[in-house]
Amino acid sequence: MPSYYTYNSSNLNDRNKYVSTVNHNNVTKRYFSSIDAAVYFGSTAVEEIVAIDFTLQEPKIPIYGYNSFYPNKLISGRRTITGTFAINFTKTNYLIDILNSIEDSVMYSELEASYTSRCPDNVSLFNKEFDITIGYGYSKWKGETDKEYGTMQSLLGVRIVEYRQALDTEGNPILDMYSFIAKDLKIGDVTVTEEDRIPPAEAVEVEKSSEEIPEEAEQIEITPEFGNTYIDDERNNVNAICANNPDVLGILLSPSIYKDGSLYSSIINIEYINKKAECVIKSIKVNFEDNDLDIRGISHEMTPDKKFTYNGASRQQIRKFFEDGDAKVLKATIDIKMTVNGVDKELTSYQTEFFKK
Repeated sequence: MPSYYTYNSSNLNDRNKYVSTVNHNNVTKRYFSSIDAAVYFGSTAVEEIVAIDFTLQEPKIPIYGYNSFYPNKLISGRRTITGTFAINFTKTNYLIDILNSIEDSVMYSELEASYTSRCPDNVSLFNKEFDITIGYGYSKWKGETDKEYGTMQSLLGVRIVEYRQALDTEGNPILDMYSFIAKDLKIGDVTVTEEDRIPPAEAVEVEKSSEEIPEEAEQIEITPEFGNTYIDDERNNVNAICANNPDVLGILLSPSIYKDGSLYSSIINIEYINKKAECVIKSIKVNFEDNDLDIRGISHEMTPDKKFTYNGASRQQIRKFFEDGDAKVLKATIDIKMTVNGVDKELTSYQTEFFKK
């Protein structure tokens, strides 16, 4: 990060750096404008940002004593930080590329509870927690050592909650507008270190035993006919097995079934954990048997990540599933044929559920 100078710095006389200093009653004052400010996401300067604003709210709760007209005490409530920023639209992935390249927030912990959907399409577009640093009194662009500021402050634990884009007929540049929330506001520099981010070892052990690894994880058995391979459609189970057994190849199945116009199709997405072996899934045979929905006798083969479209009688049964407003999943058994390091393997009658999309 750049260096920041205080008012008593000898560099105050350098007009190349301080073009807005004034002397009043022998006191040096500095006035800042948006023109000589710069915004960093993590440690990356966001050159295309054109506006940023934020609001910090700390409500106070009045506490009254008996028969008291005035509050005897004001108790601080919960801090809330919200804001917006706007970026010139230059390409669709401008912000996403920046977020993917910067470090996590100093307040971020991998132990924070987060929900990951089994459906690959139900994933947050902006799931990065990062820090925003604003430097006031900008001097030069080129070279990290040449960036000098009069003062600065940082928004910590920022997460994007809204994205907007507006086009008009007046010929103005297109803007991408984002709304965000943040955990805290810090005055001064922010440096990301592993010591800042990782809790003490005792806390890690407690959190991992109660949150990351389910109690039943130790009892989950690796599929015998697959050797060091574990297949499941529950992410927590796969993560727990692979965390406890780094040599195990975890395969996460995400089956879904969806409607596209008048067509009904299904797809199975595959995700590998601890992938060290050469793994190729050749085919998956699907058998729908759902007594609750009175759907049965639908059987077909498909390859991973390739959709299968239903026709004829099978289409009529799948249509019945979609017309049932209370039905969220369709039960099925699948047979998987695959090779692991060139060795043919087969898993039969694996029970799973296809989620409605």
